[in-house]
Amino acid sequence: MKNLFFVSLLGFLLMAGCVSIKPKNLTRSTSGDISHIDVPANLLGNFNKALYTATLDIKKHHLSGLMLIKKMDSVPEVYRLVFANEFGMTYFDLEMKPDSFKVISCFEPLYNKALIKILETDYRLLLSCYPKITSTTYQQEKSRQIIISGDAGKIKFWKTYSATRDTLLSIAGKSNFADAAKINLSSYSKGFPTKIIILNQFIGMQQSLQLLSK
Repeated sequence: MKNLFFVSLLGFLLMAGCVSIKPKNLTRSTSGDISHIDVPANLLGNFNKALYTATLDIKKHHLSGLMLIKKMDSVPEVYRLVFANEFGMTYFDLEMKPDSFKVISCFEPLYNKALIKILETDYRLLLSCYPKITSTTYQQEKSRQIIISGDAGKIKFWKTYSATRDTLLSIAGKSNFADAAKINLSSYSKGFPTKIIILNQFIGMQQSLQLLSK
């Protein structure tokens, strides 16, 4: 069935307003020494390709396989994201540029416009692939973590960095209430996250990525 992996609009409306992704207790920073922190060493630019074992769960539905994230070009940035199972069946093959997003192929039960839009927001947040960005720097009062709050077209995002200012811990963002996402990055190796969790709480979807090779 076409909408097998997607919740109904009624479910959306019943859950509206339940998702909060903005970091709390932020104080605007006036320190000039953290203004450079917007492009650290992580998935935002220092790789050509990364292969992950991957799972995608929506409610009770589960998919597993491999996800390849490949930078096809740098100017402008062009990314391919391919999620397939171990037997070679492709769940989806997506192309993303700062100003466009293309579905090259998609497993028919997943091909729902609203779900594709949520995936686009997820991967734009993960790869920081936007046409342009305006941002403001904050610091959390208790943890002293650094927060970059920005607007990128229709997407509002918050990037949380460690108090030592050298590690990206999480990214949160949304373009509307339905595509709100929280991305946790961890287990860094040579400045690159080997574990990524993408949570779309509003529709009960989670993607888990574990690095195989880079």
